[in-house]
Amino acid sequence: MEMSNSLINDRYRIEEEVGSGGMADVYRAFDVVNGRFVAIKVIKSEYCLDPDYVERFEKEAQTALKLHCRNIVSTYDYGSFEDANGVTRRYIAFEYVNGCTLKESIAAQGSVSAKVAANIACSILDALECVHNAGYIHRDVKPQNVLISTDKTIKLTDFGIAQAVCADPMTCGSDDLVGSVHYISPEQTNGEPATVSSDIYSVGILLYEMLIGKPPFDGDDPMQIAVQHVIGSIVPPMEINPQIPPSISDVVIKATAKKPSDRFRSAQEMRIAIKRALLHPNRRIALTNEENGNEKRKSKLRHVIIPVVAAVALTVVAFFIWYFAVAQNDPSHNYSKVPSLLGKTQSEAEQSLAGRELELIIIGSAYSDYPEGTICIQEPEPGASLEKNSKIGVTISLGSDSVPMINICGMTLSEAEEALNKIGLKLGSVSYVEDSESLPNTVISQSVNTDVELVLGDEIDVEVSRSSKGD
Repeated sequence: MEMSNSLINDRYRIEEEVGSGGMADVYRAFDVVNGRFVAIKVIKSEYCLDPDYVERFEKEAQTALKLHCRNIVSTYDYGSFEDANGVTRRYIAFEYVNGCTLKESIAAQGSVSAKVAANIACSILDALECVHNAGYIHRDVKPQNVLISTDKTIKLTDFGIAQAVCADPMTCGSDDLVGSVHYISPEQTNGEPATVSSDIYSVGILLYEMLIGKPPFDGDDPMQIAVQHVIGSIVPPMEINPQIPPSISDVVIKATAKKPSDRFRSAQEMRIAIKRALLHPNRRIALTNEENGNEKRKSKLRHVIIPVVAAVALTVVAFFIWYFAVAQNDPSHNYSKVPSLLGKTQSEAEQSLAGRELELIIIGSAYSDYPEGTICIQEPEPGASLEKNSKIGVTISLGSDSVPMINICGMTLSEAEEALNKIGLKLGSVSYVEDSESLPNTVISQSVNTDVELVLGDEIDVEVSRSSKGD
């Protein structure tokens, strides 16, 4: 039905159609009561008598009304009206976002810089954190559902297939394939229930698309694409475009891991990882849970410091290669087995090597989970055989660069910045909001909770009160 110029419930004057989906049309309308433009989503007449479609539409409205976040399209109203044919039509009134979808943006300009892509992804993750904290899973995160306003604000929308988080996945019924096939997680493809991790996967695919200009998987039919999410390998973005920082590339690969347990555990964790990646573009991250464990501690090493004698270190490495390739195969030589020096001080390590006729040389230092002043990397690794009088290169730990987040809410902005600087963190972006319950210029919210481990140099975004108590 043509709805232009019609008035819904004496309130919403329909001006033009701006979009159409499987079961509903979206119009730009003017709210004559509040004097503002809104987006009106109206269920199509052919689905008005289908109880399944009506229930799904009502569920979307009920879900959206519970979500309040800067990066989620606001929902104003939900109701029904009788059209010119006497059919009862249901509608949802949303915030009208003047701009375009992320999909349209990518189609127009192709890939974007790592910084732009990272910032957009962080905004989407902010929205998903709100969704997940409210007890829901979006299940359809895709660039078509991400709006970019003219002032560059990012808004997540369309909760038509959102679902409440199930406490026990074993008892949850699985849907047939839900979500958009280019962004659907492997577990959803396999018919398993969606989880928070499924949304994380979709954000990873979306981040890949922003960096490369197209999603990682494509095909002639939807099923072919879906199968690739299960068995296909995603090429690290940095291998396609060397300008993409390794840290950002790692974020994509971790977020899109086949096993949900290997992905980021939450939207907040992924957002923090992205911000770290922007601060430290060459710092690699652990891609699996195994790498996060003690059995692979050295994968946690951060910002390795190479001394001025880097040339010497390279010579040592070449020396090792020669020994492994040539000397070890010569039975006329006498060899010593390399002991583990990890966690030992320099003097302890030298004592361990003295009886084996092996020499210790220090080639650098790095942050690690090993105590400060102890060895955190050794080359060659324990168990290797070296000719006597050979050299073993080691890296000395600078200690951990992990920093537990503190509570800065209630502090003035200057106090918060000083407190963050004392523990090695930085003040990030500052947003001022009206808050009559707080003293002026005090921090009322922080971007990272107090139970999160950060890395030295990480930035913390804050919201600061603008008005005084009692105003």
